[in-house]
Amino acid sequence: MSYTRARFSGDADAADLAATLDPYLAEIEEARIGQRRAEMDVIAAQAQCDYVNARLDDTVIDLADELLYILKDRTSSRFTRYFQQTPYSIVRMALDSELAVVRRWTGSLATEPEESLKAFATRFDGVFALADAALEAQTKALNTRKDLRVRNLEPLAKKLNEARYRLFGQLVTRADEKKLSKQWPHGFFKAKSRRGASGSEPEELETPKTDDPT
Repeated sequence: MSYTRARFSGDADAADLAATLDPYLAEIEEARIGQRRAEMDVIAAQAQCDYVNARLDDTVIDLADELLYILKDRTSSRFTRYFQQTPYSIVRMALDSELAVVRRWTGSLATEPEESLKAFATRFDGVFALADAALEAQTKALNTRKDLRVRNLEPLAKKLNEARYRLFGQLVTRADEKKLSKQWPHGFFKAKSRRGASGSEPEELETPKTDDPT
């Protein structure tokens, strides 16, 4: 729409149409502001999840190291009580999967005879609280972005495309009335490439063909 308005402004045969696009441009700008805000919220939530994931990974590795220091044997049943798989297999998991494994440990850790192991129950609980908050924020941010797309961006893209085709019809009629080139209407539209659905902005379809319904 910005390109089309600029082309209208520079063509005496279409200059009167330029101002008709201003309401659409205002809607586009408002939508882009909302989209940027939603994207920033998603990024912030992901960053917090990454931070918590690193905290959880460190705690898992520290527990494994403490158990080995105490037991001196990674085949000990007390060690495998927590680590049926290697510690590094656990920390390579996604945050939610790692949490599902590690949450089962705290009850047992709280009853370990060594104080250094008991302390891990409290340490894990602190990380779990951070993780729950981070995952909740991430879910909220992702849902907000989806809602914005289906409630605002997609309807606006449809509205803009419909307006574009109406404009094209007006230009075809005007070209005929003014005896202008049949290619004249096409010059006012610049095709935009389509982005992926998760990051789509209000889009425009390719330049309408002369035999498109108007």
